[in-house]
Amino acid sequence: MSEKAPSKHYMTQEKLQKLASALDEVNWKFLDYLYHMSNHKMKGSHENWYAQVMAAFLQGQTTHTPIEIINLW
Repeated sequence: MSEKAPSKHYMTQEKLQKLASALDEVNWKFLDYLYHMSNHKMKGSHENWYAQVMAAFLQGQTTHTPIEIINLW
């Protein structure tokens, strides 16, 4: 069994740039990403993961709650 490589710690700005680059690579805007993350009809190998991530976020079980993000907007 192979060991997982240690993750590199990135600064917030670096993380944002990496995400922006990944979205550009697939020709998506951030809202496309949010839409597809929220689409419960999506099928695939990560379907359960997406549902868990969205449920935890909407239930306030994450570092940042929905209301915090809405207030930032």
